[in-house]
Amino acid sequence: MHFDYGRGPVLDGVDLQVPIGSRVAVIGRSGAGKSTLMGLLRGALPLQRGHIRIAGREVSADDPAAVRALSATVAQRTWMFTGTIAENLRVARADATDDELWEALEGANIADEVARMPNGLQTHLGEGAMLVSGGQAQRISLARALLSGRRVLLLDEPTGQIDVDSESRIIDAIAGLPDDRTVLMVTHRHSLLRIADDVHELVDGRLLTRERARG
Repeated sequence: MHFDYGRGPVLDGVDLQVPIGSRVAVIGRSGAGKSTLMGLLRGALPLQRGHIRIAGREVSADDPAAVRALSATVAQRTWMFTGTIAENLRVARADATDDELWEALEGANIADEVARMPNGLQTHLGEGAMLVSGGQAQRISLARALLSGRRVLLLDEPTGQIDVDSESRIIDAIAGLPDDRTVLMVTHRHSLLRIADDVHELVDGRLLTRERARG
């Protein structure tokens, strides 16, 4: 892939393969192109030159909705609307049962905390999820991604602005995902690298393989 905002190439011939069921991390300094790469993969930016295949499907430059439908994203800045936990989860699947909501929360390592809340699934998050911690909101966002049923997860700095306990819980949740889930993580937190199968670094618009992270 190549991408240029008009000020010179941000991505210059990036070639990345993420095998089915793997956990792959992309690191790089600020401004290296990590956000651009993630924007292309999730359909937020138009493809300029090159090819993207997600779950075996060729993605075209004029079909952003199709790109978004192929994966689920957990972003650094968690998007939540003013409503209950259940309502925010059902954005991913409107027909999900309460049992399925609890299963997704369990997968994101937050079910125990939601169960202790006086209103459980009906707990209101408040404007901008201000009534729960940042770490809790991030794990609810991960639960929403799991509930979607999409097999490709794009994690954009998923532990960038949360407490140490929540970071540990998110790492454990990612490590415990079923083998049919494929995960691409863009991160600057080295704690996430220990659960990655492969680590790549963006340098001057090119992607370099750093190491085989897990044995």
